[in-house]
Amino acid sequence: MGMLGGRELGIWMAIGYGELTYTSRHKKAIFPMLYKDFLRLMLGLMISVALAYTIQWYSAL
Repeated sequence: MGMLGGRELGIWMAIGYGELTYTSRHKKAIFPMLYKDFLRLMLGLMISVALAYTIQWYSAL
């Protein structure tokens, strides 16, 4: 998750939003991207765990 957060911060700085400051306007700009990446990470984790358990269950039949 740290790499994803760092990537988003790097994209934000490269696009030209300027120096990172902690005003509410800047937080509103960066945190939605971080939340989306976190949700995608959790979705991928759930899918991979479900696949692992399904494969293990099928191999035991």
